[in-house]
Amino acid sequence: MKKLYYIIIEDDPESRDYLRALMMRFTERFELIGEATDGLEAIEMIQKLRPDLILLDIELPGMNGFDVLNAFPNPWFQVIFTTGFEGYATKAIRYSAIDYLLKPFDPTEMSNALDRVWEIQLGPDDGRISFLKRSLDLQTFDRIILPLNKVYEIILLKDIVRIEAKRGNYVVVFLKPEGQFLATYSLNHYDNLVRGTHFFRIHKSHLVNVNEIARVDGGGGGFVHLFNNTQLPVAFRRKPELIRVLKQRASPFDEDLE
Repeated sequence: MKKLYYIIIEDDPESRDYLRALMMRFTERFELIGEATDGLEAIEMIQKLRPDLILLDIELPGMNGFDVLNAFPNPWFQVIFTTGFEGYATKAIRYSAIDYLLKPFDPTEMSNALDRVWEIQLGPDDGRISFLKRSLDLQTFDRIILPLNKVYEIILLKDIVRIEAKRGNYVVVFLKPEGQFLATYSLNHYDNLVRGTHFFRIHKSHLVNVNEIARVDGGGGGFVHLFNNTQLPVAFRRKPELIRVLKQRASPFDEDLE
């Protein structure tokens, strides 16, 4: 079986040792070929060894992980970011559909991330790193990269009507006017990603663009009706907050929601 070669770029000795130990569980598919502890060393090592995958710490001495990526305008490798901090940078990473691991590293999350790397194996830049570089310069996000079957699709958030959970770690993303994609990651992933935007989780299985809601049934629970004539269940405990959000966004809803 062909292996994918990887390097670890991490300045903290304990984190580096733990990453190395975790990766020993996956030696049938991944082989360690180098380790770097700062940005300059990392750039030289990537250029020399040409790995398939880099495990890249965001916080590095001298230059950060994004500076390392900027040294490669047309990257051929895949990336899994590692970091001890949540923030804008990790949100940009998620919007770009690039895997990242929070310290302390979780073995299950590592396994899932490596499975995705193994499934893709695209070689040349698939657009995610370029998208990430642009996203880091923005203050808000108006588009997302969806991981589909061995490809990635850039989608405007305003074009997403709703996202529906499917069995396993998959969702169906419904687009205007009538398109749809089967994408990886759970509905919880997308719920966390778009929280604070114009999306609302109306049910354990449904995340909806509130601008696409035409009507909400009165009383407890019931259904929401979209402009495309789709009818979806709304959970009883989520309905009061949904109505509050709709009233804040557009006064035409007021008459129907009293």
